[in-house]
Amino acid sequence: RRSAQMTFLPSFNRKRVYIAHRISAAPLKNIRRVKAICEVVMAHHNYWPIAPYLLALELLDNDSPKDYQLGLLSNLPYFTEKFIDELWIFDSNKGTAMSKGVALEYVWACAHDIPVKYKSFQYYEVLDEL
Repeated sequence: RRSAQMTFLPSFNRKRVYIAHRISAAPLKNIRRVKAICEVVMAHHNYWPIAPYLLALELLDNDSPKDYQLGLLSNLPYFTEKFIDELWIFDSNKGTAMSKGVALEYVWACAHDIPVKYKSFQYYEVLDEL
């Protein structure tokens, strides 16, 4: 028999989308943007946003080359194990070159046949004040 709590749980049939976003250029601002993007994606779309690098940024020193590399590699299993259904690339520079991290996530997605979607401009009008 189903418990009463089960009726309040969100749908488990949502796609899992990896949120790729430049961080290093302006870390605090970009972390706030990623969190806001995740909130919008979760609240207003039928997707689960995945941004594991937010935790890595709390645990590692992004300015240390060794920690930066470790942080990047900690994201690889989401692609190799196909835990994510899609890669969404958010381009805060409105079309200029991707960061190294986003470019690597793009390569990983392509290598594992994970669809890539670009979300360059549509979210930034809402997030410009962040």
